Amino acid sequence: MLVREALQIVGIVGEQIWDGWGTTPKTTLVLGESDEFLIALGANIDLPGDFVPTGETVAGFAVYSRPRSLPRTLRAAFPVEGVPMAVVGAWDSTEESPNEWAISLVEQWFHLLQLQRGEQTKATGLRIGESEVPSWRIEYPFPFEDEDVGNAMVLLGVALYDFGTTAANLPRSSQRSFQGQTARAALANLRTVLTLKHGDAAYDFFRLRTWRDGVARYSGVMIARLVAAAEERDVYSSIPGFSSLDEHRSYFRVWRDGFANQIWLIRTAQLDGDRHLTSFDALGHGMAVMLDVISPDWKDIYFEDGIWLDDLIADGLDSLSETPRASARQ
Repeated sequence: MLVREALQIVGIVGEQIWDGWGTTPKTTLVLGESDEFLIALGANIDLPGDFVPTGETVAGFAVYSRPRSLPRTLRAAFPVEGVPMAVVGAWDSTEESPNEWAISLVEQWFHLLQLQRGEQTKATGLRIGESEVPSWRIEYPFPFEDEDVGNAMVLLGVALYDFGTTAANLPRSSQRSFQGQTARAALANLRTVLTLKHGDAAYDFFRLRTWRDGVARYSGVMIARLVAAAEERDVYSSIPGFSSLDEHRSYFRVWRDGFANQIWLIRTAQLDGDRHLTSFDALGHGMAVMLDVISPDWKDIYFEDGIWLDDLIADGLDSLSETPRASARQ
């Protein structure tokens, strides 16, 4: 039932964020107490490994199972025996509401979309080193404890938060431009600090993490906000029986009590006591929010090789600064 709710969310709301997201294959491995359940296989995908049919279906897709070999705490997307899929622990009502679990699965489906649209090719094009790419997510020795790096990340987080929470409502384009250039300077400062002290690979790692995990967080937060708003306007209804599940909440409550707080984390990324990989999630989230304002079409080229968030921000700000001069000539 929860997977069907997640499929409905991404089909209705996800298409407002990423074109084509609702119709891409969503192969999913749900990790139960003793078994793993493989569902939502796309067309023309060979069944991996020792999975056997259960005789059940979810949203028209056959369900397969095998004894569990992966930890139930996993929430990720990666190839399992050559097949890219989202991998999530089964819902536990003592840990979260069914609504939160469904949105979390949708976020992992965005990671799956990244895999399907060339993440590995983009990653191997960087200077991190081809041999390191498969483990870049958790093993790259990023200099989190470097005080100069930490301060540069804090400055960027503050600039992105200020832009994201105020720029769209400022009355003058010059004010938006000033805030945008402040964020651009903070981004340039971080690049300078990282490359001078730790080499180009460190900045490339920042680029990759913000592109992948930052935009995934942005997508999850957007999903939560949009489905909450749709539910409040009575234009979204959960699948039958979903609201009867233990610990069910309204999507507005899920947004208010959880996902809305992630916006504040953009400002606090990399502060003392919070220096770890999730700092990239927050900074990438802030960069994506900024792009929505300065370059609304940025998602059209997001998946292309060699395209990173910092490049998109630079191009967007350049376009904004050129607009008044272009208008004056007409």
